Amino acid sequence: MIITHKVRTLRRFAALLDNKKRIVCGILPFEKHATVLLQMGFTRSLPEGESILPTSSFGPTCRKNSEGWTEVHKDQPMETCYTPIIWRWKEWGGREREEIRYRPYKRYPRTEYPPLGIELVIRLKTDGCKVAVLDFISDIQNNQQRIIDCINILVEIFGECHLLTEDLDSIIQGEIKRLNWRILPLGVRPWDKLQEEVRPILEQQPKGTREVIEKRLETINHFEPPFAAIGESGFTGYLIFGFPQKNMYVLESTYFGNATYILGVDWEHLSRLSKLDLLSQNLHKARIIHHQGWHAAITKLLS
Repeated sequence: MIITHKVRTLRRFAALLDNKKRIVCGILPFEKHATVLLQMGFTRSLPEGESILPTSSFGPTCRKNSEGWTEVHKDQPMETCYTPIIWRWKEWGGREREEIRYRPYKRYPRTEYPPLGIELVIRLKTDGCKVAVLDFISDIQNNQQRIIDCINILVEIFGECHLLTEDLDSIIQGEIKRLNWRILPLGVRPWDKLQEEVRPILEQQPKGTREVIEKRLETINHFEPPFAAIGESGFTGYLIFGFPQKNMYVLESTYFGNATYILGVDWEHLSRLSKLDLLSQNLHKARIIHHQGWHAAITKLLS
């Protein structure tokens, strides 16, 4: 069945889903959407097993999928929060100094939800045809919201979604190769070189917090990590700095209000994880909130 518009419920598809054990949301015919798939970051030959987390730029459901979402509780009293700023001043001797300070402001309490982390995967059918699919979903009755999200993600990206309920066994579920990270050449690099690499990410951030984010990245790079990787597609805004000799990988986010994660697993393992797994599994040795004391805490860990 082809769906060409976003949905809020599955009521219209009740007869189709009745008594089905599994469904998958996908795109057919594959060749029709090859151009969009290449623009998303898949390699030119579009091989079976490649996987990408769609970027948030496609629409609100893709943003929910790659970045998570926020529930604002306007029925509750306002709370004090803090926004980072760069504070500059001159000492008596004329020397210019600067540091990150936090300015208080009031807002309604919020609940932050993690990203869904649903990835688009190229699969091969037993008849030799390719299909791009999002997820194999079982227990349909208890996963209706996930089905709705999958439908809306594909409609936002391709303008249509194929709800596949038959012949799922003909879709080969092979090994997944994720394309969500761009690994920089190995070796220590000065800040001005890394700054050029991350400039496109920084330019997407609000001007008020851009300098603060830049200072955090410069601080981590000061400890000369020999390995670095930049998130792409739905991982845009995330960077990993690797210190293999310390068995330490620093996952840093450019998003306001996020945190720095100190991970203790190797890069090969990290690259095989989905975004949801990366953020929700208990992989981190430490979690440093982007708040007062961040600089001292990261310096203590990396020194």
